[in-house]
Amino acid sequence: MVAYAGFLDDLPVPLAAADALAFSYTLTAADLPPPQSGPRIVVGDAGPGTLTGAAVAVSGDTLAVGAPVIGGRRGRVYLFRRSPLGLIAQRRLTPDDSVAGDHVGAAVSLSGRGALIGAHRARDGQGAADAYHYAQG
Repeated sequence: MVAYAGFLDDLPVPLAAADALAFSYTLTAADLPPPQSGPRIVVGDAGPGTLTGAAVAVSGDTLAVGAPVIGGRRGRVYLFRRSPLGLIAQRRLTPDDSVAGDHVGAAVSLSGRGALIGAHRARDGQGAADAYHYAQG
């Protein structure tokens, strides 16, 4: 499904500017091109059972891949940058105060040069989200 949300003042009808509108479209397989697979992303220190790829996010040329069960279930997030040579590993993100069982990387979000990393079991099960800002490259 593809969704669109916008303001009614974008439409050529006289409606209140604060009114909101959302459209929902259901696409069938006939509407979509055949899927194409790119190269598989392999994280060097992630083995079986680490749930690597449980959460992913893309913003521009940056890809974030969560691995919430790696490192004694402490978890971490890997950042990759797309280049003409393919995807290049940039850095690993794990909050300094995380401990085993936090599941860092269970949720990830990217926007521009910022990352928001969720750890749903952090702080004795209360959960936490850590924000990062990273430089180009």
